[in-house]
Amino acid sequence: MKKLCLLVLVVLAITMTACGTSTASPKTPRSPTSSTGEGLPSTTTTPPSAFGGADRSNATAVAVAMIDATFTSNTTTDTSQQDAIVRSAIWYTPPAAANLRSQAPPSSPGAEWIAWTAHHATTTVTTTLNHDSGAPSDTATASYRQFTVEVTPHGDAGWTTPPDQYVCFVSLARTTATGPWQVASLQNDQ
Repeated sequence: MKKLCLLVLVVLAITMTACGTSTASPKTPRSPTSSTGEGLPSTTTTPPSAFGGADRSNATAVAVAMIDATFTSNTTTDTSQQDAIVRSAIWYTPPAAANLRSQAPPSSPGAEWIAWTAHHATTTVTTTLNHDSGAPSDTATASYRQFTVEVTPHGDAGWTTPPDQYVCFVSLARTTATGPWQVASLQNDQ
């Protein structure tokens, strides 16, 4: 019963987020604060309902949507972090997506996941675009982005832990100069 009530509250929160007004809140992406040239905020905290809505003509927006999908987990419905990784496959090139989907889940989800599960945790993801002076220049069909990512678990009765931090390097590609951007690879360092 407790899990059902929590699930109902999560569904209600997502519904309210999706139906909210345009008034800015801490979880609403803010106005652009960097010179990405693509009209995307340099820092966003994206609700899970936004994963499918990114502008695929915008390389940065696709990279942020993929990162949010990769790192957003719900321990009441996911069996491991691998579930979130598989969900993020919608943002990848077909070969990279097939590779993600073919990976076997871990034999054990790990101590962190087990602790999160004990608290029925979900995660929030904060993504900050960084300037990578060593990245290759973008072309019409290749793009490179670097992000700092914070993943914070939130569980029952206000339980949380300090966020995990990652630096993520994303390579994006498209088949033509006007085609949709897709993620070719993701590398992250914790």
